[in-house]
Amino acid sequence: MGPQQDYADDLKLPLAQRYVHQIRMNGALKIAVAMVPELAALLHDTGVRFLEGDITFKRTKGEMNEWEAAIWYTPTFERLTITRIYTNGSSKEAFVHLFDAFFSTVKQVTGKSSDIWETNSIRKAAQVQGLGTWLSKMILDDPALRALFPDISPDKAVQFVLKLCSVHLERSTDDLVPLVGQKTVDYLNVIRGLSAPEDIAEWHTFCRTHENKKLRGTSYWYEHKINYPWLLPGFNETLSSFPKGHWQQSPSHTNLVESAHVATNKATTIDLLPAEALRTARKFDFEKAASIVAARETCIMINRNNHDQTRIRRNVTRTAKLHSYRTEHDNISESITDVQSELAVATQKQKELAAQLKELKSQKKDLGRVPRHSTSGPVLAVRVKGQAN
Repeated sequence: MGPQQDYADDLKLPLAQRYVHQIRMNGALKIAVAMVPELAALLHDTGVRFLEGDITFKRTKGEMNEWEAAIWYTPTFERLTITRIYTNGSSKEAFVHLFDAFFSTVKQVTGKSSDIWETNSIRKAAQVQGLGTWLSKMILDDPALRALFPDISPDKAVQFVLKLCSVHLERSTDDLVPLVGQKTVDYLNVIRGLSAPEDIAEWHTFCRTHENKKLRGTSYWYEHKINYPWLLPGFNETLSSFPKGHWQQSPSHTNLVESAHVATNKATTIDLLPAEALRTARKFDFEKAASIVAARETCIMINRNNHDQTRIRRNVTRTAKLHSYRTEHDNISESITDVQSELAVATQKQKELAAQLKELKSQKKDLGRVPRHSTSGPVLAVRVKGQAN
């Protein structure tokens, strides 16, 4: 495996300069963990509220894929990739090893365990199941935690750290529109915001008893959500076991890690062999770490206008402009409709007048030509003898 040489070379360097920190071989499973210690340390920073992790397939070719984890670092207002894990596994068992490798590496390079909560994509159940299995094992191996959660299952354990991407929920329900209609799909999506137990129970009853089997039946939409006990809690704060206050601080999408994939691909290109993928990512990540150090030392932010307040203000401005454009557009559309109506009336009037003119001309023609002068000549008054005038 290409990363093995990088790992051997990194072992000769001081810890702060190492990039590949672990190589794991478990049967056919291969895992290589890469991270910049300076960036990994940010997981313990109070400016980091959540972690997003997902696998990407474009950067590497061959059997190895890259699992990338990103954070939003509030002090510099930017997205940062804090680890890249290269693996040929995609099963639940593979992700158990991947998460164990990730968290043990964080502790190895920073000296502390990471307390994180994260957002995942619903398209990869094995990733969530692997995280849950690793978490439940960690809890049961710790006497203090085991006393609090003596019988915790992987499906329950993962709910303490998992928030799912609502965009993917909407995409899954969009497929149902031709079958059940938009109104029903809109109701399915409200599960994200329901909080009253009776409203949630009513939602379940609606799904469970719906007439369309594609929505309620085995192996279909609703049954799929029930078969994975962590799915609905991953979308709904009331159902979730997230620590209080954490839900609102983490996003309901995976834009962070997905945009990290795009940024890495742009900087390092794609379709690389694992060794080349590591080499290009090493340069990219160490440069990013250096920019963070420089920002802290100089107190000059990399993007000082990229904080929450600025983005909210810009979003409000964009929304206001969009509303203004839409209002102007609607007003113009209304004026066009009015003019078109008037034009239709005028056109109809023109047709009626043209028909009337044609009729008058026809009548005139039927009367024949009228002489310009009379042919009877002048009328003479004749006086007859013996008669009065």
